[in-house]
Amino acid sequence: MSETVQSSGSVDLVVERGGKKVDVALKSETIDGRKAIGISMKQDFEFPVDVAFNVEGIGGPSAGTMFALAIVDELTPGAMTGGKHVAGTGEIDPAGNVGPIGGARQKVAASTAKGAKLFLSPADNCAEVIKAADQSKITVARIDTLDDAQNAVEQYAAGDTSDLKKCSAGGADNNEKGQ
Repeated sequence: MSETVQSSGSVDLVVERGGKKVDVALKSETIDGRKAIGISMKQDFEFPVDVAFNVEGIGGPSAGTMFALAIVDELTPGAMTGGKHVAGTGEIDPAGNVGPIGGARQKVAASTAKGAKLFLSPADNCAEVIKAADQSKITVARIDTLDDAQNAVEQYAAGDTSDLKKCSAGGADNNEKGQ
């Protein structure tokens, strides 16, 4: 295909869209002295509501889980936290899976200093978070998904953390509740 693009400047392709084949002619562009074609893909979501956050100084994916929880809290009746101070971190993907982030030790320490009593930690950050957490002042819940995060917050707000998946020194290998 690269020879065709270099010699003719275009390529004819057949693309399948919605089960139907469509002929597409792509024209090349000159990039760094060479003719090239490109295809870019993106995920596109249409949200049923407008969401805007007015938060300064927070960037990157590490606030994803907490932002997602804030949205769930706004869309459901009552305050999810019951007015209690909850903190957490974690990147979140479109399927609701929570991924690890950098700086987790600093985040749990800062959360404790600000008075949070529950910290939501991605499973893959558990080992480092539990080492940095003052467990006499803050409970560290292990979360793998947005559902885990919501359940942990709701259990904490209700005052019953006996079934809470907690982080341990073993980190993400701990699958037992209450440890």
